[in-house]
Amino acid sequence: MAQLLRRIKEFLGRIPLLAYLLGFLAATGVEIVAGQAFGLLIGLGGVPAFFGVTAALSRLNMDGGLGGLLLSIPSMLLYIVPALVYDVVIYGLPTLLVGRVLAKPVRWFTSTLPEWLTGLVHMVTLFLSMWVWGGLVGYRLLVVMYIGVNIIMASSLNLINGYMGEFSCGHAGFMAVGAYVSSLLTVWLFTQDDVFGAPVLGAGWSIILFPLILIVGGIAAGIAGLLVAFPSFKTRGDYLAIVTISVNFIIKSAIENIEKIGGPRGFMGMKGVLRTMTSVINVPWLLIWTFIGVLITLVVIHNFVSSTKGKGVVAIREDEIAAELMSVNTRHTKVLAFTISSFFAGVAGGLFAHVLGYINPSTFTIFKSTEALVMVYLGGMGSLTGSVLSAGIFTVAMEALRPLEVWKKVLVWLMLILLMMYRREGIMGGKELTDFISLERLGLRRPAKEVKGYAPAAD
Repeated sequence: MAQLLRRIKEFLGRIPLLAYLLGFLAATGVEIVAGQAFGLLIGLGGVPAFFGVTAALSRLNMDGGLGGLLLSIPSMLLYIVPALVYDVVIYGLPTLLVGRVLAKPVRWFTSTLPEWLTGLVHMVTLFLSMWVWGGLVGYRLLVVMYIGVNIIMASSLNLINGYMGEFSCGHAGFMAVGAYVSSLLTVWLFTQDDVFGAPVLGAGWSIILFPLILIVGGIAAGIAGLLVAFPSFKTRGDYLAIVTISVNFIIKSAIENIEKIGGPRGFMGMKGVLRTMTSVINVPWLLIWTFIGVLITLVVIHNFVSSTKGKGVVAIREDEIAAELMSVNTRHTKVLAFTISSFFAGVAGGLFAHVLGYINPSTFTIFKSTEALVMVYLGGMGSLTGSVLSAGIFTVAMEALRPLEVWKKVLVWLMLILLMMYRREGIMGGKELTDFISLERLGLRRPAKEVKGYAPAAD
């Protein structure tokens, strides 16, 4: 058994990341051509929206008591088996076969490119895979964009709770600021609305100004983050948690009492902004900006924590008094870290508002902040790779378990409790993917050339 696992690991390890992405892209093509027919053939009724998990769980009778639940389990199992067959035939085999065939050509191709261009090729291929895969069922695109929003949210909070070691519990408040500011601006500028009237600018401007408006929403959230940064000079731990929760409720209550933007009823009209953008050029603009937002967030936070200022952030986590003695300007560092974290939370809020098409103050409560905390601790504090993985796992789990209604949250929180009991450091344990797999093995960097040195004179 151990030898079989070792051979499987060697087989999979010889395939670079780009070959896997091309294999998955080919698998989505197979699904477009034959997915509907194959799904009908094996009794699925067509293409499963989410790998068959959601459809299988929807067969459970949650309203019929324990007896009804037990009687519905065979129906769920009878759907899971063909769903697994579908996933293996449509996704698994084409991905592995195409990846294995293209492994050597892809390694040769990436070795001829500069590293920045290699990374760009990977990103474009990943985006195309998500676009084509989600294009067959619109629900998939929605899930992918929710994953992107949660990656930005978890990564930004990880900067405070993970890298700096503070305990912030009000990140949803900054998300709300970004969501409302960006939504109000886009609806006012580009759509016909009952509150603002006729659009101020033409449809062509929406494509150019939309990312800038997301940045404006992020800046507004960054300014709101100062409400937490300054109290953090005097408070830590549980006391800072109380401050951040209070800020969350202050922002939520302020929005609820502004009738011009809907008050407690909420605000809508963002779907009209997306229709305006697609009327100019029909491409998935929101998916594009979510994808770009994720990349920029990860790059900026990674570069920040790797910089001199970022080392000061980590020093504060280890010992704030010692960091001050070692000439770290802790106050300036905290303000910078909180502002950056709040800025990206605001960007996540702006994207979230336009994905959902409707925002309400009750969306940005302490429960939303708790979800961000769960993703940070699930992935591992001080690990951007962990934030990416946990955001994907958490979002997929919440969507896949949706048919279980209220029980889905029970199961998700139970999994978190078990994780904290048996792996408190989270999935990645404060490490990054490159600590386990080299960039050369993934095909993201050229293999280092061996340099022949001269023998020492003593030899």
